[in-house]
Amino acid sequence: MSPQPSVGSDRLRGTRSVHFWTWIAILASASVCIAVVWLHYRQRDVVGRAERMLDEVHEARIALSKGFLNQVNASDGESSFERTQGMAWLHQAFDSIRRDPYWERPAESDPDPAFAMTREEFDRKAARLLELLAQWNEARPGSIPTGLGAELRVAYHQIDRLLQRIDFVNHTDFHALNQRLNRQFAIVVASSALLLAGLCSGIFVLIRNETRAVQALLDSEQRFRQLSESLPQLVWTCRADGTCDYLSRQWIEFTGVPSEAQLGFGWLQQLHPEDREPTIARWKDASSRGETFEAEFRVRRHDGAYLWFDTRAVPLRDQDGRVAKWFGSNTDITERRRAREALQEREERIEHLNRVYAVLSDINQAIVRLKDRDAMLSAACEIAVDKGGFLLAWIGLTEPDTGELRIQAHAGADGDALDFLRSAIAQGGCEFAQSARLHGRHSVCNDVEAEARSAWWQPEALRRHFCSLAAFPLLDDTRVVGIFTLYSRETHFFDEAELKLLDELAMDISFAISVHRREEDQRKIEEELRNSEERLRQAQKMEAIGQLAGGVAHDFNNILGAILLQAELVSNTEPLSKEALDGLNDLKSSAERAANLTRQLLAFSRRQVMQVQVLDLNEIVANLAKMFGRIVGEDIRLILALHPRPLVLRADAGMIDQVLLNLVVNARDAMPAGGRLSIETHPLYLDDEEARAIPDARAGHYVCLVVCDTGCGITSEHLPRIFEPFFTTKEPGKGTGLGLATVFGIVKQHRGFLQVETQTDRGSIFRVFLPASPASETARLEPSKPSARVGGRETILIAEDEPSLRRLTRKVLERHGYTVLEATDGADALRVWDQHSGPIHLLLTDIVMPDGVNGHQLATQLLARNPQLRVLFTSGYSAEIAGQEISLKPGQDFLQKPCPPPQLLDAIRRCLDS
Repeated sequence: MSPQPSVGSDRLRGTRSVHFWTWIAILASASVCIAVVWLHYRQRDVVGRAERMLDEVHEARIALSKGFLNQVNASDGESSFERTQGMAWLHQAFDSIRRDPYWERPAESDPDPAFAMTREEFDRKAARLLELLAQWNEARPGSIPTGLGAELRVAYHQIDRLLQRIDFVNHTDFHALNQRLNRQFAIVVASSALLLAGLCSGIFVLIRNETRAVQALLDSEQRFRQLSESLPQLVWTCRADGTCDYLSRQWIEFTGVPSEAQLGFGWLQQLHPEDREPTIARWKDASSRGETFEAEFRVRRHDGAYLWFDTRAVPLRDQDGRVAKWFGSNTDITERRRAREALQEREERIEHLNRVYAVLSDINQAIVRLKDRDAMLSAACEIAVDKGGFLLAWIGLTEPDTGELRIQAHAGADGDALDFLRSAIAQGGCEFAQSARLHGRHSVCNDVEAEARSAWWQPEALRRHFCSLAAFPLLDDTRVVGIFTLYSRETHFFDEAELKLLDELAMDISFAISVHRREEDQRKIEEELRNSEERLRQAQKMEAIGQLAGGVAHDFNNILGAILLQAELVSNTEPLSKEALDGLNDLKSSAERAANLTRQLLAFSRRQVMQVQVLDLNEIVANLAKMFGRIVGEDIRLILALHPRPLVLRADAGMIDQVLLNLVVNARDAMPAGGRLSIETHPLYLDDEEARAIPDARAGHYVCLVVCDTGCGITSEHLPRIFEPFFTTKEPGKGTGLGLATVFGIVKQHRGFLQVETQTDRGSIFRVFLPASPASETARLEPSKPSARVGGRETILIAEDEPSLRRLTRKVLERHGYTVLEATDGADALRVWDQHSGPIHLLLTDIVMPDGVNGHQLATQLLARNPQLRVLFTSGYSAEIAGQEISLKPGQDFLQKPCPPPQLLDAIRRCLDS
C-alpha cells in the first residue's frame, strides 16, 4: 500500500522549518557565522529545487492516479471531456518524470539497482500504458477482452513503482543534503561555541523537547494506523471541512482503487449511484451541525459487486469546541441486510398465506351457508377480491349442451373488463384457463408482461394492472366442469404454498358444485316423480271416467240406436203433421248429441274402437276445408298451408276428423272478434336425443298438424288443465269441456303426442304429431266413394242380442227392399244359416254376443261355408275390444253404435258393392 499524508508528517516538516530558521537567526545575530549564512543562502536554492522536485514527483503521482482512474472509469454515456482530462493528467505525469534529475544519476549510484530503469524503458512502458488505455476505452461495456484489465493494472503499477522509486531517491538526496548542511552548521557552531554556548543550550533543549513531542505524535499516529488496520471495519478520517484525509488498508483493498484517487471526496465514486445523493445530503447535514453521522449505503468492491455498509462517524473537537476532525468506520451488513430482507419477505409470504387461509375459511362458510349455487359462486368471487387482495376473480362453468365456457360469477371487474373477458373466452379463452380445463390441474402465469403466450391479450391485461394470474379447474368427479381464475397486481404472486391452498379452495368449490348438481338432479327427479304421480292421478281419473262411460255405453248405445231407428221409421210414415215431424227431428238430434257425447267419453278414455286405414292428412284437411269456412264464420280468415306431398298415416278417419274439428272449434271460440286461423301440415323426423327432450315422444317419422290462431290465448294457470275432461273456461251451457280432452285421447290412442304454445292476447299454436306410415303404403290410398243407392234385394242375416234394436233394424232394412233373417246370438245365427235354403249375401253382427260365439267367431265359421259372404261388424262398447283396432279383410266393414239409419244403409250398400 502506498504511503499516505498524515498529521504527524506535517508537524515534522513544520519542526524542521523552525530549526532551520532558528539557526539562521542565531548565525545572523552572532555575526560570527557570516560564512555559514553565505553557505545557507547558497544552499537554499539547492534545497528549494529539491523540495520542488519532491512536490513535482508527488503531483506526478496524483496526476498519474487521477488520469488512470478517469480513463478506466469513463463509460460510453459520459462526455469525452473526462477522457481528455485524464489523458492530460497522464501526459503531465510523464513530462514530470522525464524532467526529474533522477535520469542524470549514474546507474551504479542507485541504491537499489533491481528497480532501476532507463529513460528509454520508461518511454516504452508509458507508451504501452497509453496503448492499453486506448484499447480499454474503445471496447464496449460487457465485451472487454480477457486479460486486458490485468495487463493494464500491471502497466500502471510499473510506472507507479518507478514514481515511488524516484520519490524515494529524491527523499534520500534531500535527507543527505540536510545532513550535509547540518554538518556545516555543526562546524560553525563549534567555532562559535564560546560565543553562543548559552543560546545553543537553550535551543538544544527546545529542539529536544519538540522532537520528543513530534516523535510521540508519530508513535500515536502509528498506533492508530495499526489499530485501524487490525479492525474488520473500514476506518477513515476526515478534516473539519469534511474532506477525507485517511483511508485504512481494508478500504483500499476492498475497493481496489489507490488512496490518492479516493481522498477528498473521491471516495464517493465507489458508492452505488442510487446511494450517492442521499449520502452526500446526510453527510453535509451532519458536518454542518457537528453531530454524529450515520448512514447505510452500498460500496463497490474491487470485483464490481456492491455490498451494504453501516457507516458511523463521530467528531473530534478542539479546546474551543470546534470540530477539528472526523473519525469514522464502515461495517459490512450485507448478510444482515439479506437476512432482514429474507425475514421481511417471509413475513410478507406469511401474510399472503394468512389472507389465503382467511379466503379459504370464509368461502367454506359461504359454501355451507348458501344453498343457491349462483349465490355461492358469487360470494366466493367477492371474498377472493375483498379479503384475498386479488384484483379480479371469476368462475366460468361449462355449458353441458355446447361445451362452451360461460362466466357464471365474478367480482372486481367493471363492465369494460367483463366485456374483455367474455370476448377473450369467445375467441378461445386465455391459454392458461384452457390449459387448466384441458389437463385438469392449475395453470399459472406469474409475469404477464414476460409471458409470450399472453401476447395477444397482454396490452389489455397490463392496462388493467393484471400482472399475474392463476387458473384452477373445477371438477365434478373427474370431469372438468368449470374454471376458477384469480388475477393479482403483483408479479410472482403465486408460490407453491399459496397454490396448494388455492387448489384446496378449488376442490371445495368443486365439491359444492357437485353437491348442488346432485341436489338439482334430486329436485328434478322429485319433480319428475311428482309429475309422474300427477300423470298417474290423471290417468286414474281418465280410467275412472272411461269405466264410467264404458259401464253404460253398451246398453246406452243400444237404446240410442233403437231411438234413432224408431224415429227414422216414424218420420217415413204418412201423413204426419209439421209438429210431429219437428218433434221427431228434435228427438233424433238429441239422440245424436247423446251418442256423440258417449263417443267423446270413449275417445278421451281411449276406449273407442278404432277402424284404422291408410289416410292422407292433406286430403283430410282439404275435405273438411269447406266445413271449416261455415264453422269459423266470415270474421275469421282461414289459411291453409298443406305440404306438397302426401302425408300418409294409419289412423281412424272419423277420429282424425274429430281432432281437426275440435281444434278448429276451439280456435274459433278463442277469436270472438275475428282474427286469423291457419292450418299447416308437414313431415317431421325426431332422433333419439330430440325425442328425449319431448314428453311422451318416441324417435321416428311423424306427420304434423298445426292449428294456429290469433285469439286470446291461454293463461298460465289454465294451461296445465286444458286436457282435463269437463274443464272449460266458457260460460255454462256453451261447452262440455270434452273438446280438447277428446283430442288428447284420440292422439294418445294413435300413439302420438301434442305440443301447445300460447301467449295471452297473442294466440295459441296446437301441434299434433301422429306416426307416419311407410312410403310403400302410399299406393294403398283409396278415395272414398259414396254409395249410389241406399237399398237392395239381397238377403241379410242380423245377429243382435238386443231385441228392440234387432227388430227395428229389420224394419228399416225391409222397408228398403232387403230380405232380413234374425238371430239372437252367434249360435242362433248358425242355426238360421243352416235352416235357410237360399243365399245369404251379408252378415250384420254385433262383435260381442253371449253364449260363447262372438261376432268374429261367427263370421269366421260362415266365411268358411261361403267365402263370398260380406260382413258388417257393429259395436256399441265392450271391455273386451275397448281401445283396440279392428282388423278388417276385403268385403268387411265396421260400424260404431249407435248410428242413424242413413249411415247404416250406406255402410250396408258399400259393403255389398265392395
